[in-house]
Amino acid sequence: MQLLLAAVQASTLAADVQASGDAVACTLPFSELTATVHAQGIDEVVRGLTVEARVPAGEGRLELTPERGLGAAVAALREIEVDDATVDNAWVIRGDGPALLLALLPALRALALAAPVIHVEGEQLKVAFDRPVALIELGGRVHDALALWERAASFRLGAA
Repeated sequence: MQLLLAAVQASTLAADVQASGDAVACTLPFSELTATVHAQGIDEVVRGLTVEARVPAGEGRLELTPERGLGAAVAALREIEVDDATVDNAWVIRGDGPALLLALLPALRALALAAPVIHVEGEQLKVAFDRPVALIELGGRVHDALALWERAASFRLGAA
């Protein structure tokens, strides 16, 4: 838990950081938007790292799933493409929020190597890393997920 708390505290995109049970809660600076960061297990790696956050209500639903395996290859035949090889090769993209997707591109590029499952719908954003995260990468992964949250919130507020 201390490692997770330290990772969130190290990010400039988290304010009011505090341990909350088996998770870490924070707010987006200068906002009322909250997020929870948790992991299923931490030993030599972090398993089940997940960021769940509130974003302002708005148009656009997105689901990005890692482009791995035969099922993903078949699903990729009908996916949204953004003409960015880093992002297009990392995920199968579905949804009805092309403007939101374009606003998230810089943050998605940073997350592409890890290719977490990303879901944005209504007022909820979820970033779930389905592969273990090395302890040395924890701070970067948490920061990148929080950067995605910040971009989604900014877009929905009309600032991106």
